[in-house]
This record gives sequence, C-alpha cells and structure tokens, in this order.
Amino acid sequence: MKSTMLSFRVASEATLLGRALALPPDAQASAETIVPANGRFVPYLWVEAEAELSADELVGDSTPLGELTELLTEGNAQLFQLTWRDVSDRLFEAIRAEDGAITSLQGNAENWDFHVRFPSEPAISAFHKRCREEEIRIDVTRLSQPLMRGGGSDATTPQQEALQAALERGYYDVPRRVTLNELAEEFGISDSAFSQLLRRGNRNILHEEFREMQDRT
Repeated sequence: MKSTMLSFRVASEATLLGRALALPPDAQASAETIVPANGRFVPYLWVEAEAELSADELVGDSTPLGELTELLTEGNAQLFQLTWRDVSDRLFEAIRAEDGAITSLQGNAENWDFHVRFPSEPAISAFHKRCREEEIRIDVTRLSQPLMRGGGSDATTPQQEALQAALERGYYDVPRRVTLNELAEEFGISDSAFSQLLRRGNRNILHEEFREMQDRT
C-alpha cells in the first residue's frame, strides 16, 4: 500500500499555529518539520516579513505557546523555536489519529497550508470523515503519491512536489514556460519560500546522486 500526500488549506483560526501566532499581514511563515518531543510539538518556524519581528510581537493575546525563542536571522527571514503549554488541537488530533505525518506547514495571517503524508488513501478518507465530524473545514489543494527516484530520494516530500511541479510546468525549459511567482502562487507560499524548496531539493538530490556515483566507482 503506497503512502499518499494530501495538501490542504485551513483558516488560521482553525489550527494551533494560527491561533498561537499574531502574524502581521505581510509575514509568511514556514515550518518544514514538526518534531514530537515528550508528547509535545516543537516546530522550528521561519518567519519572513518586511521588518524584523520580536518574539513578543509574534505571540498572540491568548496563546498555547510556552516559549518563543529567536535562533537566527538570514536576510529578512528569522528562525524561531516554539514550545507549547497545551497542544490539544482537533486538526492535529485528526491527522495523528490516521497516522498522518506533517511534512510541511506554510502560513500567513489568514491561512495555513498543510502537507501531510498518510499511509494510504483509506486513511485520507477517514481523516476527511473526522474533519466533517469535528466541523473542521479544509480546502484540498493537492492529492498525490510522492515522487520517488530509484530506491528513494533524500529530498523531502514538499521539495519533491515543488521540483515535480516546476519540471512539469516548464520552469526548467529554455525559455521558461512558467515563472517562479506563478508556481509559488499555486502552492500558496511566497516566491522566496518556493525558491528555497527548489534549491534545497536540488541540493539533496544532487548529494544523493553523487553518493550513488561514488558507490559505483
């Protein structure tokens, strides 16, 4: 049974991160991994905005965040570590109940985009049913089986999806048939976030390819 990727969008108030953070209108946030630690979620969140933001500015009035710590700054992007007092969340519980693995999260003040790998299509159907029962509205944007190369790829699933979309839409053609901004809009993220997915995916695949070449010599 092959795993299946489900990409969907929810309103900010419908998800834990949206309720926890007070993102300004121009900010884009991206959490590529969600790491379970002692039963709590500890995401590492990139926030990109026109002006540098303090941790206090990002914390909402009523938040389940226990601590928000800035780790580093790269250009106009800041990396924060989030720890939680309370992670009870109907959407997260629905994903976890069907053995879903959140591979990527991108969001802004209005919406959050989830990329979740489920073990099978029946698990996705069960997840949809749970969302209906809990009155959680999700807007599905993509449903696909992850792109794999040979025995597998070191690129994460969001990176694979970005690379596949760029290849199929003609981003790598000469001349290009689609712009970076158009691809980013389809994924609901900023053009810089989409560019990062492409760069990191290309880097990971090249690393894997060179390792395989070295193994054959």
